[in-house]
Amino acid sequence: MRIKPKLVTYLLAISLIPLLITMGLSLGYTSNIVEKLTLQAARERVDTSAAQLSAYFSSRTSEVQAYAQTPLLRSMEWRPTRDFLREEIRRHQGIYEKFILSDPSSHFRNTKVGNPALGDFASFDDNDPDAKLKSIRKRGYWQALIGTNNNVEPRTHVSNPMISYTTGVKQVVVGSSILSPDGRLVGMLGGGIAWKEIEKNINAIRNGIIDDYGSEVKLSLVDSDGIYIYHWDPEKVVHLSLDNDGNPLLNDIGEKVVILSKITEEESKELVDAGKSLLQGNNGYNFYTSSDSQQELVALYAPVDAAGYGLIMSIPKTVILAPVANLQSYFGILIMITASAVLLLAVLTARRVLRRILGLNEASKMIAGGDYEKKIIPAGRDEISELAASFNTMADDLKAREQSLHTEREQAEMVLQKHNLELEKKVEQRTAAILAAQEQLSDFKDAIDEHSIVSMTDLEGTIIFANDKFCEISGYSKEELIGQNHRLLNSGNQDDNYWRNMFQTVSNGRTWHDEVRNIAKDGSFYWVKTTIMPSFDDTGAIKNYISIRTDITENKQLNEKISYQASHDVLTGLVNRREFERRLEQLIS
Repeated sequence: MRIKPKLVTYLLAISLIPLLITMGLSLGYTSNIVEKLTLQAARERVDTSAAQLSAYFSSRTSEVQAYAQTPLLRSMEWRPTRDFLREEIRRHQGIYEKFILSDPSSHFRNTKVGNPALGDFASFDDNDPDAKLKSIRKRGYWQALIGTNNNVEPRTHVSNPMISYTTGVKQVVVGSSILSPDGRLVGMLGGGIAWKEIEKNINAIRNGIIDDYGSEVKLSLVDSDGIYIYHWDPEKVVHLSLDNDGNPLLNDIGEKVVILSKITEEESKELVDAGKSLLQGNNGYNFYTSSDSQQELVALYAPVDAAGYGLIMSIPKTVILAPVANLQSYFGILIMITASAVLLLAVLTARRVLRRILGLNEASKMIAGGDYEKKIIPAGRDEISELAASFNTMADDLKAREQSLHTEREQAEMVLQKHNLELEKKVEQRTAAILAAQEQLSDFKDAIDEHSIVSMTDLEGTIIFANDKFCEISGYSKEELIGQNHRLLNSGNQDDNYWRNMFQTVSNGRTWHDEVRNIAKDGSFYWVKTTIMPSFDDTGAIKNYISIRTDITENKQLNEKISYQASHDVLTGLVNRREFERRLEQLIS
């Protein structure tokens, strides 16, 4: 790499990289704070909206409770009560769809319909005097206000979403128990709030939120069991179960079957977790992925305390975290501008410095070519100017040194020529001596080969060299011996301990001597006087073993014959008296 790119790289490394790291850390920290503040603001908005709904249901609950405590309602007289309640419906202008008045038997009257022949109680056919009366015993609000009110206490309750038995509208019921003046539980009053009224309140809240978060905001409302009261998907709001012909399905007592959806049965685990937390009375948020659009959303939730409900606001993650994305975009632009400015500054600085360095480089090339007259004029008082002055001084020194070296070189060449002549003479003498020594060594080797049996083995005892004398006495050719172990010649006259002692001696770097009986290829035995010595490499490690042997077979045979004659009678071949006495002494001792 040339110096200019290097210089630019170094300048960027010491200026831009720390700056980028600092800005990156600042961006991460700031983004985290902005994200927390954004989500906190959204949570507060949901809390405020939930409080609005809570205030609405609190007003409805207070109204119904106030009605239930009036002397008229306590009397349970239907006709005047019906007229009073109808007037209240008119006065509230659509808040209440109808009122329901039930006694402890779970039969009920309402302000919409009734069977005149049966005292205006609701029946399965209000035109039939003998029709069966309808019951709200299975309704959760009736159970809360009468069915489980064993302590006979004034209670209020906001129901689950349902479809009216009588009018068929989607509604929730705000109810209150009715106690007689003497403290008996005589009935309950329920105000049916139509789904349109709930939708109107939800839309009012949503319209306020849209100003801040846009039209992609979606709201849902669940009851205390997680059942959707309101949802942007109509299929998740309470609705009738229909047969293939589009007619409502009926249960075993003739009531219409409804379909309910729960937040705790959603496909997204994160949304289910948010629902469970909400049903425990908590507020917060969870990120989740929509099972329909696969869009990543955030569900912010808060309890509607007065009704036991929960409000959920779902917003696309990209929408709610738009401030974070905008901040990151601004930071990105700022980083690009800063990086460009630093890069431009680095290039200009590098160019200015490089121009002066190139002048030094040109001067150095001229000096390298032998032109010591080139001078560099220092510009300024910085380090490069000091380097230029040093260059000028160096050129003068080099010129003087070259002249001195030229003189010394001529003198050295004369001395070298003299030494070369002397060295050539010594080499000729040394070469003659080496040739003479090699000739003597060859004669010595021939003498040894003529008299001795010579072999060489590796460290494992494998034969790697054998002379002609070895082949002659053993009966094997060189091809048969090379690569074989010396055990090939073992006659069995010496045991394994004998050979282990031999190997221990030579492997410890010492020379071993002894007389050994070997076996030849034809099965005959022969004796050799053996010397085995290790051979060392330049490091002092054993590299192989050299064996030199002398044939002593005739001597051994002669000694055996003399020994036999000394201990046996010549004529009979039996042991003589001296040998007999020797053996007898051995037996006695």
